[in-house]
Amino acid sequence: MPYKYRIDKDQRIIHVTGHGKLTDDNFTSYLHNLKHDPDFDPLFSLFSDLTQVTEIEMSIEVIEWGAKNPILSPDSEVVIVAPSDITYGTSRSFMAFKSPSSSKVHIYRNVDEAKEYLNLK
Repeated sequence: MPYKYRIDKDQRIIHVTGHGKLTDDNFTSYLHNLKHDPDFDPLFSLFSDLTQVTEIEMSIEVIEWGAKNPILSPDSEVVIVAPSDITYGTSRSFMAFKSPSSSKVHIYRNVDEAKEYLNLK
């Protein structure tokens, strides 16, 4: 599975890692699975680490759909680690499409800076 996630109920954060090739199908499947996970809470923040992504074949329509149909609360923080140009550009596209009233999105090229923002160790 190109996306793996772990929900930390104590820290109120969802840890997501992307691996290999990201596509429309595995992105929508990941969102569906996360949203229907019994431990999912839309008030949690999300930390998405894309350092192991090697390729992205996602349509702009699916990126826009994901941004405009958030599963998290507007009070949630979304932190994305996107070190490569392709992950950074795709993350910026996602950020550009999101509604101003949806969760706050922050994109970093460096894992340590991203973790520092959310006070993670």
